[in-house]
Amino acid sequence: MKKKVFSLLLAGMLALSMGTTAYATEGEIADMQAQKQEAEAGLAQAQANISSLEDKKQELENYLSDLNAQYEELTNTISDLSIQAGEKENQLKEIRAELKKAKKASEKQYEDMNFVFSICMRTEEPLHCRQSFPPKTSQSS
Repeated sequence: MKKKVFSLLLAGMLALSMGTTAYATEGEIADMQAQKQEAEAGLAQAQANISSLEDKKQELENYLSDLNAQYEELTNTISDLSIQAGEKENQLKEIRAELKKAKKASEKQYEDMNFVFSICMRTEEPLHCRQSFPPKTSQSS
């Protein structure tokens, strides 16, 4: 008997729970529609913001690409200038070595001329020495 009472109770509760329906007033419906419109407007604004941000992202990516190209160009220019500077350094070293050799040769020639001149001045035949070395013409040095 307990089973029958329990079964009847459950059946009664089930029947009562099925009979409840939700009623909404016109004010609540209007509020819900207003909330829906606000949510849709917010969604549209969010989508506009996303689109704007995507445009800005694309602009920044293009700008970054341009900067990378400029950086590569400047790097290549610096590399070329470094190579040219190294070549100029080598040329400068060669010119300095040649200048040093030329100065030594000039000093040697000056010493040789002084030696010959001193010999000519000691001998009794200076005319012969003078013929070997013609007189200097007046030139400003």
